[in-house]
Amino acid sequence: MILNPAGGGGAATKIWASICHEVPGIEARRTQCPGHGTRLAREAVEAGARRVVAVGGDGTVNEVVNGLFGTDTALAVVPAGTGNDWVRTVGIPRDPAAALEVALNGRLAVTDVGEAVGHRYFVNVAGVGFDAEVARCIAEAHGVIAKLGPTPRYIVSILKTFFGYHGADVAATVDGEERRLDKMFLMAIAVARYYGSGMMIAPDAEIDDGMFDLVWGKDVRMWELPAIMKRIFKGAHLSHPKIDSARCREITLESPVPLAFHLDGDVAGQLPVKFRIHEKALKIVVP
Repeated sequence: MILNPAGGGGAATKIWASICHEVPGIEARRTQCPGHGTRLAREAVEAGARRVVAVGGDGTVNEVVNGLFGTDTALAVVPAGTGNDWVRTVGIPRDPAAALEVALNGRLAVTDVGEAVGHRYFVNVAGVGFDAEVARCIAEAHGVIAKLGPTPRYIVSILKTFFGYHGADVAATVDGEERRLDKMFLMAIAVARYYGSGMMIAPDAEIDDGMFDLVWGKDVRMWELPAIMKRIFKGAHLSHPKIDSARCREITLESPVPLAFHLDGDVAGQLPVKFRIHEKALKIVVP
């Protein structure tokens, strides 16, 4: 088991303490720095592990995925982070004991894996625009904001980005077709359905269909955003006139201005970037 002790603002450590007696003889390997979860997952594969359990949030899941991709070892998850969005799509219980039961005795399934070419893999949602700028704001937080808990820091970062980001013109190549996305406010490149602590950004996404679900907002005014976000939480936003959607296997995004992109909530770089999907490329453990 790979434990992120900082997950959920320290909640992951408490969750592990509450369930570790259920798996005598198994000790959690604790991550010590960014990227360490990937190295630990690779070590587990080399040691012959058939399942690796990520105890943490979506960031921990992402690190473990990057260590397991291309192997026959399955990913299991005990959610112990702030958002825990990937588990919402696959139906893993939020209760730690129930999630542990699934991790140890659940059935095997498969999921598609997204790739930001030249960067990392992801199994949930990548994003460009407003959500990525929020993630960048969180990553660069300092002073009083950096000392806040995960949820208050997230809210403050949303508000700060809300007043400073107004969209950008983006050139997209979608499965070979060139498109111009003027005043693009945000774009989600989704394997799964949820991000941002429960927002159903891609309500039609299926994790094993070999396709990204693209959802993007265009020319969104600041005063329109709260109502749109409210609809996103319910998955009712695709009919909004400021929202477009599509499906693809590969997309390249370019912009004349610096724009960050995130993978499963963590900033991974700036445009230009190409995303491609790997169909049914990773074994996972589900109820």
